[in-house]
Amino acid sequence: MKYLRSSIFPKMIFVVGIIFICSSMGNSNSNSEDLESEGQPLRDISLEDLAAIINGGESKTSSQKSLNSKAPPVQGNYNSSRVAQAVIEIKKRGKSKTIYGHDDRRDWWEIKDQKIKKLAKASVAFFNEKHLSPLGSDGKYSLTYKNDLKGQNTLCPSETENFFLQRTGAFCSGVLIGENTILTAAHCVAEASQNEKIPRVENVRYVFGFIAPDKDSLGNTTFESNQVYAGADVEYYNNLEDWAIITLDTSEVNKIPAKPVTEIQKDKISDFGKVFVIGYPAGLPLKYAPNSWVRDNTPDNTFTADLDTFGGNSGSGVYNQDTNSLVGILTEGEPDFIANGSCNIVHICPRGPVGSNCEGEGVTRITQGIRDALGL
Repeated sequence: MKYLRSSIFPKMIFVVGIIFICSSMGNSNSNSEDLESEGQPLRDISLEDLAAIINGGESKTSSQKSLNSKAPPVQGNYNSSRVAQAVIEIKKRGKSKTIYGHDDRRDWWEIKDQKIKKLAKASVAFFNEKHLSPLGSDGKYSLTYKNDLKGQNTLCPSETENFFLQRTGAFCSGVLIGENTILTAAHCVAEASQNEKIPRVENVRYVFGFIAPDKDSLGNTTFESNQVYAGADVEYYNNLEDWAIITLDTSEVNKIPAKPVTEIQKDKISDFGKVFVIGYPAGLPLKYAPNSWVRDNTPDNTFTADLDTFGGNSGSGVYNQDTNSLVGILTEGEPDFIANGSCNIVHICPRGPVGSNCEGEGVTRITQGIRDALGL
Protein backbone atom coordinates (compact mmCIF):
# COMPACT_ATOMS: atom_id res chain seq x y z
CA MET A 1 0.00 0.00 0.00
CA LYS A 2 1.22 3.47 -0.83
CA TYR A 3 1.85 5.93 1.98
CA LEU A 4 0.84 9.57 2.37
CA ARG A 5 3.82 11.92 2.53
CA SER A 6 1.81 14.80 3.97
CA SER A 7 -0.28 14.56 7.11
CA ILE A 8 -2.95 16.85 5.63
CA PHE A 9 -4.45 16.89 2.16
CA PRO A 10 -6.75 19.56 0.79
CA LYS A 11 -10.07 19.48 2.64
CA MET A 12 -11.88 19.29 -0.67
CA ILE A 13 -10.48 15.81 -1.35
CA PHE A 14 -12.21 14.42 1.70
CA VAL A 15 -15.41 16.29 0.94
CA VAL A 16 -15.40 14.86 -2.56
CA GLY A 17 -14.82 11.36 -1.18
CA ILE A 18 -17.74 11.64 1.25
CA ILE A 19 -20.03 12.98 -1.44
CA PHE A 20 -19.12 10.07 -3.68
CA ILE A 21 -19.76 7.44 -1.02
CA CYS A 22 -23.20 8.85 -0.43
CA SER A 23 -24.02 9.00 -4.13
CA SER A 24 -22.72 5.47 -4.76
CA MET A 25 -25.21 4.01 -2.29
CA GLY A 26 -27.98 5.04 -4.62
CA ASN A 27 -26.25 4.07 -7.87
CA SER A 28 -25.04 0.52 -7.39
CA ASN A 29 -26.44 -0.59 -10.75
CA SER A 30 -24.48 1.88 -12.86
CA ASN A 31 -22.65 0.42 -15.82
CA SER A 32 -18.96 0.19 -14.90
CA GLU A 33 -17.96 0.38 -18.55
CA ASP A 34 -19.73 3.71 -19.01
CA LEU A 35 -16.98 5.60 -17.25
CA GLU A 36 -17.45 8.97 -18.86
CA SER A 37 -19.75 10.44 -21.46
CA GLU A 38 -19.54 13.53 -23.61
CA GLY A 39 -17.26 16.21 -22.28
CA GLN A 40 -13.65 16.65 -21.25
CA PRO A 41 -11.75 13.45 -20.20
CA LEU A 42 -11.58 13.22 -16.42
CA ARG A 43 -7.81 12.83 -16.46
CA ASP A 44 -7.67 16.41 -17.75
CA ILE A 45 -9.94 17.92 -15.09
CA SER A 46 -8.70 19.62 -11.95
CA LEU A 47 -9.73 18.82 -8.39
CA GLU A 48 -11.94 21.89 -8.29
CA ASP A 49 -13.75 20.72 -11.44
CA LEU A 50 -14.33 17.24 -10.01
CA ALA A 51 -15.96 18.73 -6.94
CA ALA A 52 -18.19 20.91 -9.13
CA ILE A 53 -19.17 17.95 -11.33
CA ILE A 54 -20.07 15.76 -8.34
CA ASN A 55 -22.13 18.57 -6.88
CA GLY A 56 -24.05 18.85 -10.14
CA GLY A 57 -22.64 22.18 -11.28
CA GLU A 58 -20.33 23.42 -13.95
CA SER A 59 -16.61 23.44 -13.31
CA LYS A 60 -14.86 26.73 -12.72
CA THR A 61 -11.40 26.00 -14.06
CA SER A 62 -9.56 23.99 -16.65
CA SER A 63 -6.94 21.48 -15.62
CA GLN A 64 -4.19 23.35 -17.41
CA LYS A 65 -4.54 27.11 -17.17
CA SER A 66 -2.91 30.37 -16.33
CA LEU A 67 -4.06 31.52 -12.91
CA ASN A 68 -4.21 35.03 -14.33
CA SER A 69 -6.70 34.22 -17.05
CA LYS A 70 -10.26 32.97 -17.22
CA ALA A 71 -10.81 29.46 -18.54
CA PRO A 72 -13.96 28.10 -20.16
CA PRO A 73 -16.10 25.85 -17.97
CA VAL A 74 -15.81 22.08 -18.34
CA GLN A 75 -19.16 20.52 -19.09
CA GLY A 76 -20.44 17.00 -19.58
CA ASN A 77 -22.14 14.11 -17.81
CA TYR A 78 -19.77 11.90 -15.81
CA ASN A 79 -20.37 8.54 -14.18
CA SER A 80 -19.71 8.69 -10.43
CA SER A 81 -17.48 5.60 -10.44
CA ARG A 82 -15.08 7.30 -12.87
CA VAL A 83 -15.05 10.44 -10.78
CA ALA A 84 -14.28 8.39 -7.67
CA GLN A 85 -11.32 6.77 -9.40
CA ALA A 86 -10.03 10.20 -10.33
CA VAL A 87 -10.33 11.31 -6.70
CA ILE A 88 -8.39 8.23 -5.58
CA GLU A 89 -5.64 9.11 -8.03
CA ILE A 90 -5.41 12.60 -6.54
CA LYS A 91 -5.31 11.26 -2.97
CA LYS A 92 -2.32 9.07 -3.89
CA ARG A 93 -0.26 12.13 -4.77
CA GLY A 94 2.44 13.26 -2.38
CA LYS A 95 3.10 9.87 -0.87
CA SER A 96 6.42 8.88 0.60
CA LYS A 97 9.29 7.06 -1.00
CA THR A 98 11.88 4.45 0.01
CA ILE A 99 15.13 2.53 -0.72
CA TYR A 100 15.35 -0.38 -3.17
CA GLY A 101 18.12 -2.89 -2.51
CA HIS A 102 21.41 -1.02 -2.12
CA ASP A 103 21.14 2.70 -1.36
CA ASP A 104 22.41 4.36 -4.55
CA ARG A 105 21.96 7.96 -3.40
CA ARG A 106 25.10 10.04 -3.89
CA ASP A 107 26.09 13.48 -2.68
CA TRP A 108 27.13 16.35 -4.94
CA TRP A 109 30.84 15.76 -4.26
CA GLU A 110 30.50 12.15 -5.44
CA ILE A 111 29.16 13.08 -8.88
CA LYS A 112 32.03 12.84 -11.38
CA ASP A 113 30.11 13.07 -14.65
CA GLN A 114 29.94 16.73 -15.67
CA LYS A 115 26.73 16.16 -17.64
CA ILE A 116 25.05 14.87 -14.49
CA LYS A 117 26.43 17.81 -12.52
CA LYS A 118 24.85 20.19 -15.02
CA LEU A 119 21.48 18.53 -14.44
CA ALA A 120 22.04 18.62 -10.69
CA LYS A 121 22.64 22.38 -10.84
CA ALA A 122 19.17 22.72 -12.39
CA SER A 123 17.59 20.96 -9.39
CA VAL A 124 15.78 23.32 -7.00
CA ALA A 125 15.10 22.86 -3.28
CA PHE A 126 11.87 24.29 -1.83
CA PHE A 127 12.14 25.98 1.58
CA ASN A 128 9.64 27.85 3.70
CA GLU A 129 10.82 31.47 3.77
CA LYS A 130 10.90 31.41 7.58
CA HIS A 131 13.76 28.89 7.43
CA LEU A 132 16.07 31.28 5.53
CA SER A 133 17.25 34.57 7.02
CA PRO A 134 19.11 37.42 5.29
CA LEU A 135 22.71 37.93 6.43
CA GLY A 136 23.35 41.63 6.75
CA SER A 137 23.29 43.83 3.66
CA ASP A 138 25.35 41.68 1.29
CA GLY A 139 22.32 39.70 0.06
CA LYS A 140 23.40 36.35 1.45
CA TYR A 141 21.02 33.98 3.24
CA SER A 142 21.47 31.62 6.18
CA LEU A 143 19.58 28.36 6.66
CA THR A 144 18.09 28.63 10.13
CA TYR A 145 16.28 25.27 10.21
CA LYS A 146 18.32 23.25 12.72
CA ASN A 147 17.09 19.67 12.36
CA ASP A 148 18.97 16.71 10.88
CA LEU A 149 17.83 13.43 9.30
CA LYS A 150 18.02 11.54 12.61
CA GLY A 151 16.04 14.04 14.66
CA GLN A 152 13.49 14.87 12.00
CA ASN A 153 12.48 11.21 11.57
CA THR A 154 13.21 9.77 15.04
CA LEU A 155 15.70 7.31 13.57
CA CYS A 156 17.22 4.51 15.60
CA PRO A 157 20.90 4.88 16.57
CA SER A 158 23.02 3.72 13.65
CA GLU A 159 26.63 3.73 12.49
CA THR A 160 25.73 2.65 8.97
CA GLU A 161 22.69 4.79 8.07
CA ASN A 162 23.56 7.11 5.19
CA PHE A 163 23.37 10.89 5.77
CA PHE A 164 22.38 10.30 9.39
CA LEU A 165 23.44 13.72 10.67
CA GLN A 166 23.07 15.79 7.52
CA ARG A 167 20.95 18.94 7.65
CA THR A 168 17.35 18.85 6.42
CA GLY A 169 14.77 21.50 5.65
CA ALA A 170 13.64 21.28 2.02
CA PHE A 171 10.01 20.17 1.69
CA CYS A 172 9.92 19.52 -2.08
CA SER A 173 12.05 19.51 -5.22
CA GLY A 174 11.79 20.96 -8.70
CA VAL A 175 13.57 21.28 -12.05
CA LEU A 176 14.58 24.49 -13.82
CA ILE A 177 12.81 23.96 -17.14
CA GLY A 178 12.98 27.49 -18.59
CA GLU A 179 14.96 30.67 -17.98
CA ASN A 180 12.95 31.37 -14.81
CA THR A 181 10.39 28.55 -14.70
CA ILE A 182 10.33 25.45 -12.53
CA LEU A 183 8.53 22.15 -13.12
CA THR A 184 7.41 20.37 -9.95
CA ALA A 185 4.62 18.26 -8.48
CA ALA A 186 1.24 19.98 -8.08
CA HIS A 187 0.94 18.76 -4.49
CA CYS A 188 4.07 20.83 -3.69
CA VAL A 189 2.21 23.99 -4.68
CA ALA A 190 -0.37 25.45 -2.30
CA GLU A 191 -2.25 27.28 -5.05
CA ALA A 192 -2.77 24.00 -6.91
CA SER A 193 -3.19 21.49 -4.07
CA GLN A 194 -5.07 23.77 -1.64
CA ASN A 195 -2.81 22.35 1.08
CA GLU A 196 -2.75 24.95 3.84
CA LYS A 197 0.26 23.27 5.46
CA ILE A 198 2.64 24.46 2.75
CA PRO A 199 3.32 28.13 1.92
CA ARG A 200 2.12 29.90 -1.17
CA VAL A 201 4.71 30.48 -3.89
CA GLU A 202 5.55 34.02 -2.80
CA ASN A 203 6.40 32.61 0.65
CA VAL A 204 8.54 29.77 -0.69
CA ARG A 205 12.26 30.21 -1.27
CA TYR A 206 13.49 28.29 -4.29
CA VAL A 207 17.14 27.49 -3.65
CA PHE A 208 19.85 26.41 -6.07
CA GLY A 209 22.93 24.67 -4.70
CA PHE A 210 21.69 23.13 -1.46
CA ILE A 211 24.45 20.49 -1.42
CA ALA A 212 27.06 18.69 0.65
CA PRO A 213 30.15 20.04 -1.15
CA ASP A 214 32.63 17.56 0.36
CA LYS A 215 32.81 14.28 2.27
CA ASP A 216 32.82 15.93 5.70
CA SER A 217 30.02 18.38 5.01
CA LEU A 218 26.59 18.04 6.62
CA GLY A 219 25.13 20.42 4.04
CA ASN A 220 25.79 24.06 3.25
CA THR A 221 23.91 26.60 5.35
CA THR A 222 24.87 29.86 3.61
CA PHE A 223 23.67 30.88 0.15
CA GLU A 224 24.52 33.75 -2.19
CA SER A 225 21.77 36.12 -3.26
CA ASN A 226 21.64 34.59 -6.76
CA GLN A 227 20.89 31.16 -5.29
CA VAL A 228 17.65 32.12 -3.54
CA TYR A 229 14.39 33.26 -5.21
CA ALA A 230 10.79 33.81 -4.24
CA GLY A 231 8.00 32.53 -6.45
CA ALA A 232 6.08 34.98 -8.65
CA ASP A 233 3.21 32.92 -10.04
CA VAL A 234 1.85 29.46 -10.75
CA GLU A 235 1.56 29.51 -14.54
CA TYR A 236 -0.03 26.09 -15.10
CA TYR A 237 -1.01 23.06 -13.08
CA ASN A 238 -2.83 19.75 -13.36
CA ASN A 239 -3.88 18.05 -10.12
CA LEU A 240 -4.73 14.66 -11.61
CA GLU A 241 -1.39 14.33 -13.39
CA ASP A 242 0.26 16.07 -10.40
CA TRP A 243 2.41 18.68 -12.09
CA ALA A 244 2.78 22.44 -11.89
CA ILE A 245 4.90 25.13 -13.51
CA ILE A 246 6.09 28.05 -11.36
CA THR A 247 7.78 31.29 -12.39
CA LEU A 248 10.51 32.79 -10.22
CA ASP A 249 10.35 36.39 -9.07
CA THR A 250 13.34 37.68 -10.99
CA SER A 251 14.02 39.58 -14.19
CA GLU A 252 17.75 38.87 -14.00
CA VAL A 253 17.62 35.33 -15.32
CA ASN A 254 21.27 35.46 -16.31
CA LYS A 255 22.18 35.47 -12.61
CA ILE A 256 20.51 32.12 -11.89
CA PRO A 257 23.44 29.70 -11.29
CA ALA A 258 22.06 26.94 -13.53
CA LYS A 259 21.00 26.30 -17.10
CA PRO A 260 17.50 25.00 -17.84
CA VAL A 261 17.07 21.32 -18.67
CA THR A 262 16.42 21.20 -22.41
CA GLU A 263 16.79 17.52 -23.28
CA ILE A 264 13.25 16.25 -22.76
CA GLN A 265 12.01 12.83 -23.86
CA LYS A 266 8.60 13.18 -25.48
CA ASP A 267 7.80 9.51 -26.00
CA LYS A 268 7.53 6.74 -23.43
CA ILE A 269 10.70 5.37 -21.91
CA SER A 270 11.30 1.74 -22.87
CA ASP A 271 9.91 -1.08 -20.75
CA PHE A 272 12.36 -1.92 -17.95
CA GLY A 273 14.53 1.03 -18.96
CA LYS A 274 17.06 2.45 -16.51
CA VAL A 275 16.42 5.80 -14.85
CA PHE A 276 17.94 8.11 -12.25
CA VAL A 277 16.57 10.87 -10.04
CA ILE A 278 18.00 14.14 -8.68
CA GLY A 279 16.40 15.92 -5.75
CA TYR A 280 16.22 16.42 -2.00
CA PRO A 281 15.12 13.19 -0.24
CA ALA A 282 13.69 13.77 3.25
CA GLY A 283 14.74 17.40 2.87
CA LEU A 284 18.46 16.51 2.74
CA PRO A 285 21.04 18.26 0.57
CA LEU A 286 20.92 17.28 -3.12
CA LYS A 287 21.19 13.58 -3.92
CA TYR A 288 21.75 11.84 -7.25
CA ALA A 289 20.34 8.28 -7.29
CA PRO A 290 21.13 6.20 -10.42
CA ASN A 291 20.71 2.56 -11.46
CA SER A 292 16.95 2.19 -11.10
CA TRP A 293 14.57 0.21 -13.32
CA VAL A 294 11.19 1.04 -14.76
CA ARG A 295 8.69 -1.44 -13.29
CA ASP A 296 5.25 -0.62 -14.69
CA ASN A 297 5.31 1.32 -17.96
CA THR A 298 1.66 0.71 -18.86
CA PRO A 299 -0.19 3.94 -17.92
CA ASP A 300 -0.27 6.77 -20.43
CA ASN A 301 0.72 9.57 -18.06
CA THR A 302 2.71 7.81 -15.32
CA PHE A 303 5.13 4.95 -14.70
CA THR A 304 6.67 3.32 -11.64
CA ALA A 305 10.34 2.60 -10.98
CA ASP A 306 12.48 1.34 -8.10
CA LEU A 307 14.00 4.76 -7.41
CA ASP A 308 15.71 5.48 -4.09
CA THR A 309 13.54 8.41 -3.02
CA PHE A 310 11.85 9.88 0.05
CA GLY A 311 9.38 12.58 0.97
CA GLY A 312 11.05 15.79 -0.18
CA ASN A 313 11.82 14.18 -3.54
CA SER A 314 8.37 15.12 -4.82
CA GLY A 315 8.93 17.18 -7.97
CA SER A 316 12.43 15.78 -8.52
CA GLY A 317 13.55 15.32 -12.10
CA VAL A 318 13.62 11.70 -13.29
CA TYR A 319 15.94 11.01 -16.24
CA ASN A 320 16.62 8.30 -18.81
CA GLN A 321 19.96 6.87 -17.72
CA ASP A 322 20.97 6.05 -21.30
CA THR A 323 20.37 9.54 -22.71
CA ASN A 324 20.20 11.90 -19.67
CA SER A 325 16.88 13.17 -21.04
CA LEU A 326 14.17 14.27 -18.62
CA VAL A 327 11.35 11.69 -18.67
CA GLY A 328 9.22 12.85 -15.72
CA ILE A 329 8.95 14.09 -12.15
CA LEU A 330 8.71 12.05 -8.95
CA THR A 331 5.27 12.19 -7.31
CA GLU A 332 4.65 9.23 -4.94
CA GLY A 333 6.02 6.03 -3.45
CA GLU A 334 6.33 3.54 -0.62
CA PRO A 335 6.72 4.49 3.09
CA ASP A 336 10.03 6.20 3.93
CA PHE A 337 10.58 4.68 7.36
CA ILE A 338 9.13 1.83 9.40
CA ALA A 339 8.89 1.46 13.16
CA ASN A 340 11.53 -0.53 15.03
CA GLY A 341 10.45 -0.36 18.65
CA SER A 342 10.45 3.24 19.83
CA CYS A 343 12.37 4.55 16.83
CA ASN A 344 12.36 4.21 13.04
CA ILE A 345 14.53 2.62 10.37
CA VAL A 346 14.66 3.15 6.62
CA HIS A 347 12.18 1.08 4.63
CA ILE A 348 14.08 -1.29 2.30
CA CYS A 349 12.45 -2.89 -0.75
CA PRO A 350 13.96 -5.41 -3.20
CA ARG A 351 15.69 -3.99 -6.27
CA GLY A 352 14.56 -4.94 -9.75
CA PRO A 353 11.87 -4.39 -12.34
CA VAL A 354 9.43 -7.09 -11.20
CA GLY A 355 8.65 -9.60 -8.47
CA SER A 356 8.36 -7.37 -5.41
CA ASN A 357 5.59 -6.64 -2.93
CA CYS A 358 6.72 -3.00 -3.07
CA GLU A 359 4.88 -1.33 -5.92
CA GLY A 360 7.59 1.18 -6.79
CA GLU A 361 7.87 4.97 -6.90
CA GLY A 362 5.38 6.89 -9.01
CA VAL A 363 6.59 9.20 -11.78
CA THR A 364 4.47 11.61 -13.83
CA ARG A 365 5.69 11.57 -17.42
CA ILE A 366 6.35 14.69 -19.48
CA THR A 367 2.73 14.60 -20.59
CA GLN A 368 1.12 16.38 -23.50
CA GLY A 369 -0.19 18.96 -21.04
CA ILE A 370 3.35 19.75 -19.82
CA ARG A 371 4.64 19.90 -23.38
CA ASP A 372 1.84 22.27 -24.39
CA ALA A 373 2.51 24.50 -21.39
CA LEU A 374 6.21 24.64 -22.28
CA GLY A 375 5.56 25.12 -25.97
CA LEU A 376 7.30 21.88 -26.93
